[in-house]
Amino acid sequence: MQTKHLFASANTGIGFVKNFDQIGVTNNSFMFIIKGGSGTGKSSMMKKIAKYFLEKGEKIEYFYCSTDYKSLDGIRICDSDIIIVDGTSPHITETNMLNIDSKIIDVGQFVKDGIREHKKQIEKIMIEKTNLFKNLYLYLESAKKIFDINKNIHKTEESVIIEKSQEILNIFKPENQNRKSFYRELFLSAVQDDGMINLIKENNFKNCYKIKSDIFCSNEILKIVKDKLSILGYDIIGIKNVIDPSIFDAIIIPESESIIYSENLDCENEGYKQNSILIKEILKLCGQTLGKAKSLHKKLEEFYIQNMNFKEVDKLTKKIIAEILKLIKQKSN
Repeated sequence: MQTKHLFASANTGIGFVKNFDQIGVTNNSFMFIIKGGSGTGKSSMMKKIAKYFLEKGEKIEYFYCSTDYKSLDGIRICDSDIIIVDGTSPHITETNMLNIDSKIIDVGQFVKDGIREHKKQIEKIMIEKTNLFKNLYLYLESAKKIFDINKNIHKTEESVIIEKSQEILNIFKPENQNRKSFYRELFLSAVQDDGMINLIKENNFKNCYKIKSDIFCSNEILKIVKDKLSILGYDIIGIKNVIDPSIFDAIIIPESESIIYSENLDCENEGYKQNSILIKEILKLCGQTLGKAKSLHKKLEEFYIQNMNFKEVDKLTKKIIAEILKLIKQKSN
């Protein structure tokens, strides 16, 4: 698989969850953290860098914005474990050992002074946008409360969970058990203005194993399979649920380009089914709220786009590419 498509953060029923610290997979990763406001070219910079290294045959992981999947929050050059992320609010990411395992990239330095003329307009937009996100999180919190009711309604016999877990485990041979496995938790879904998006198809997995069950039964099966495969030496990406991140939607086994995921069927209980309908309706309201927030965000971006020196951003992009090439060479020696 030359590319993977994921989310490192999500708007969830417990608020904004960010897992940018789990993008890297080794203790020798290096992270470039881009600082700068809306419309300063962070996502475009990452797309250009990803395109350059993809054309050189590198494997790339793309991490999309949890609010707008057309925009990037980060990329990872896989074989050398070099990461570039948006480090501005709400994703705030800081360096650990500056210039040793991470580096700050400031594109905000290329914002022209003319932006100050729009201070009042920008402040107004930011207040309106903040209020919309407050509403979004209240809707998501409501969805989680109904989700929790379904969790209480749900019942599955332990024997069924064990049996289905073993069926999946029988597919994987214990040939990796002498190696140390690496585990990450990320997202494959996000609430968007046009509904919930799931990136399973975009990843074009070679092997897809579907658990034909409800989300809660599947979660128990996925936890068992995850733990057993980790012991056997398989690297695992645990895919968390957007409404309740304590629940697993899926697990990815990168080595075999496999995904095991829940079909998310409703159980037979009538109350459970009605609650599932309610959750879908609340998610529609979330989408509408996000749509309004995105419209405001575009207005905010326009102010910065008009006051950015993008020629300097392009020069900086080339410098980062050169620095990454140097890091790749050092890592390969």
